[in-house]
Amino acid sequence: MRVVTFLAGLALIVAGLLIVSFGFLSDPKAEAPEVSFLPPPSIELPQGTTEGPIEVSKAPVVRIEIPALGVEAPVVSLGVLEGGVMESPHTPTDVGWYRFSAQPGTVGNAVFAGHVDYINYGPAVFYYLRDLEPGDVIRVMLEDGTAVAYEVVSSEVYDADTAPVQEIVGPTDNETITLITCTGVFDRTALDYDKRLVVKGERIAVATLR
Repeated sequence: MRVVTFLAGLALIVAGLLIVSFGFLSDPKAEAPEVSFLPPPSIELPQGTTEGPIEVSKAPVVRIEIPALGVEAPVVSLGVLEGGVMESPHTPTDVGWYRFSAQPGTVGNAVFAGHVDYINYGPAVFYYLRDLEPGDVIRVMLEDGTAVAYEVVSSEVYDADTAPVQEIVGPTDNETITLITCTGVFDRTALDYDKRLVVKGERIAVATLR
């Protein structure tokens, strides 16, 4: 229960996710900031259930696959910057998993984010995230060969300044995945998009590939 309390509080602190996010990197006049990864917090992750004899794995998250979009992307571990703003991946091809969220394969909300586009690059890893539909599959691969599969259950667009942050990144009672990217209109003054696309899925299977 310590993790649930931790996540609930942190979700409020990181409301900047939906205000300061990925859009600024799309402006051809913008420069990508230098981002350093924070050390992972020392927290005890909640234990979840798996099908069959597969044990819950705490191995690092290394890749995400979305077959319907042709996405096979490396995953980097991200944290929270000073001021409560969530780090964003600093390449157009990486997807970030937020280490304050649930470990894939355990009960809770595993939160991921990726750019929709990127300076001097164009469409990025989550450019086609808007095309996902209920029933599509998202697979998260761990370093030890564990594969956690989720089925898409919803896709919602929120205004960046009024999005329900707790609902989006807060803990859940089941095994959930949340994918976040920017959408809407790019504001060249604010160097940000005005909306956020949030795709959610529920775990349907866990397997080991080794």
